[in-house]
Amino acid sequence: MKYNTIIFDLGFTLLTFKNFTLKRYFKTLDQGLDQLIQFLVDKKIIFDPTIFKKTFKKFRIRNFQRALTSYKESTTMDTLSQTFESLNLQKLSPKVAHQAIMLYHSTEGAFWKIRSSAKPVLQELRAKNFKIGLLSNAPYHSGIKFLMDSNNLTQYFDVIATSAQIGFCKPDKRTFEYVLNKIQSKPAHSIMVGDDLKNDIYGAQQIGMKAIYIKKNFEITPTEGLNTSPDKAITDLMEIIPIINEWNNS
Repeated sequence: MKYNTIIFDLGFTLLTFKNFTLKRYFKTLDQGLDQLIQFLVDKKIIFDPTIFKKTFKKFRIRNFQRALTSYKESTTMDTLSQTFESLNLQKLSPKVAHQAIMLYHSTEGAFWKIRSSAKPVLQELRAKNFKIGLLSNAPYHSGIKFLMDSNNLTQYFDVIATSAQIGFCKPDKRTFEYVLNKIQSKPAHSIMVGDDLKNDIYGAQQIGMKAIYIKKNFEITPTEGLNTSPDKAITDLMEIIPIINEWNNS
């Protein structure tokens, strides 16, 4: 079998976010931020929630914008640490920091919904003995594992990798090299399935992978000057099965 490995993105590929806008997404995170802040107030760790929230959001958007161009991931822990340092607050213990960050990301699960065709596709690929990996740009690895577990997706995957875990974001080639090394596959035998023309399609193709683009009506990552096109474009995940069959039989 020429292609024996399929790497999926998560958000907008296996999961969808109804009526997505960046403003609405950050509003969702702000609900989690309110929970994080209340947790720290209850523990008498912070005493000015307004200043804390403003400072955290400042570092959050700065880190988000930097990652779009430098491909260096800043984790949620980085953002929290920067906030504490900026406000001259005592460093949190690892346990308390983890609890706080879990609260911050806990609200996302209510907004991400599994795509109806995701499980049937994964089941068919698994039945055909494909290696299956996940590669997601995300600032908190445990948050992605929670989304995978809560949607009963983890069972289908050989490897789950995130930019928080790797230290770099897609389209940096090191992210693709990392997941392929973990899953023990070569680019020439691997296919990336994702929704982002720059992060998923360009990123995968630059190391020699095939790339299938699942269309959406917006792009989060800037694509100005990007000279790339997917090997195939689809609107539903079920379309990847005949595409893979065609490529393996050609």
